[in-house]
Amino acid sequence: MLDKALEVLSREFPELARTMTLHLPDEASKRVGQSIAAASLPSTR
Repeated sequence: MLDKALEVLSREFPELARTMTLHLPDEASKRVGQSIAAASLPSTR
């Protein structure tokens, strides 16, 4: 997925592709994001 994103970015926006670096979140970052999303859910009472 990351390779395809870089390919499209390079083709569609070559000036941005030279200055940007794409990163994927590690497992700890994913857990934090899931916790934030869960905490923002409305109560079901």
